[in-house]
Amino acid sequence: SKQGCGDNDGLCHDADLRSGSVGGNEGVYALSVISGFVDVDVITRSLSRSATYDLGAEVAAMGIVLAAASNTLVKGLIFAFIAGFRDTIRLPVFLLAAILPGVVIAVYLL
Repeated sequence: SKQGCGDNDGLCHDADLRSGSVGGNEGVYALSVISGFVDVDVITRSLSRSATYDLGAEVAAMGIVLAAASNTLVKGLIFAFIAGFRDTIRLPVFLLAAILPGVVIAVYLL
């Protein structure tokens, strides 16, 4: 069996991912950041549903915050690319102002 997966078939199933047996909390956080690059809605629904069963609410909340933060950064980069990087010199300040309070509060509360 593959290390970290529950069945003898060597494959990781949804239940393994929800239970944290593959990657642990860090895996949830990494997946949240990567998912936030594309679409924050899917990871938000998935983590919310998992938190009601077997994923800790704290882990789910931090995953959602990380997904939202990475999604905001990607949207900022897309805007900078379209508008031109010279015209968006203040963009990092605004992105930081949008992201930092949520991350600080999430870390403080967890």
